[in-house]
Amino acid sequence: MEKIPVLDYLRKVVNHESVEGYVTFLQYPTAISETLKFKLTGIDHGEAHVSLKTDVNVHANQQGTVHGGMLCELADVAIGTAHSTVI
Repeated sequence: MEKIPVLDYLRKVVNHESVEGYVTFLQYPTAISETLKFKLTGIDHGEAHVSLKTDVNVHANQQGTVHGGMLCELADVAIGTAHSTVI
């Protein structure tokens, strides 16, 4: 396994390239990102773009709208991923 920087690894993910044979200190995708169906759509040094296609059966509150906690988690994932590219 070849160890590569997080940013290089995530660029491969965004560009839909295989990451087989590569490792980094970051675990990606994270369990929470897979569970909530987040998608990394852009990455650069100190920057991450994360998207979510909402599903009422997974992401909704009791009123049938996107749960406010989803917005917090989406922000947390984007900030954490961006931070990981600079440490």
